[in-house]
Order: sequence, then C-alpha cells, then structure tokens
Amino acid sequence: MLRRHEGFRSKPYLDTVGVPTFGYGFTYITKAEADIILSGRAVELYNSCSAKWPWFEELCDIRKIVIMDMAYNLGITGLSRLTSVIAAVSSGRWADAAAAMLSTLWAKQVKGRARELAGMMMLPGE
Repeated sequence: MLRRHEGFRSKPYLDTVGVPTFGYGFTYITKAEADIILSGRAVELYNSCSAKWPWFEELCDIRKIVIMDMAYNLGITGLSRLTSVIAAVSSGRWADAAAAMLSTLWAKQVKGRARELAGMMMLPGE
C-alpha cells in the first residue's frame, strides 16, 4: 500500500508542500540505510567491472579497489574514456597507470582522492 500511495522516484523532487523528497516519500536516509545501499552498489560495480574488463579479475584486491573507486566516481563509461589508465592497468604497468591517473582532469577535480588511489596502484600486489 505504501509503495502504491507514495510512488517511487529515483531522483529528488519537491513534495506537495515543498519538502525535498526521494524514493518512496523519504525525506532523509539513515547511515545504516545508506551503508546497505552502498554495499549493494559495490556488488553491482564489481560485477560491472568484471564484465567490462576481462583483466579485472586478475588484479590484486588493492588494485580492484582502485578501479572500483574510480568507476564509482566516474562511471564505467567515464573510466573507460581514460584509455591510457586502462591500457596501463590491463598490461600491469602500475607506475604508468598511476602517472596516467594523475595526469587527468579527474585528478585535478578530486585531488586527494586521485593521489591516494594512484599511490595504492603503486603498492606491491598480492
């Protein structure tokens, strides 16, 4: 009944009295709810990365995390456009991958996040 009466909207909207609302009439989300959603999205992202790039499964866990973090931030399509990064990672050239990551517009936009991820890319693999 609540689903039918509230209706679902994936993007925020103003309800009938002007309150920002999303989903099934939600006006807020708890951290626990956000953690559940993020966990589900991480599983979907892992599967998407694995399907998109055959070499993804061969990466160590640290580098999988780097690729997933970038894909979460940029989207799979956006990360795919960073061809020098993808080429370096797919061929195991970690220093080149890190340098390519840091030379992108994305790195200028996200600053510390890019530096941290590039550093992780350079760590010894498993």
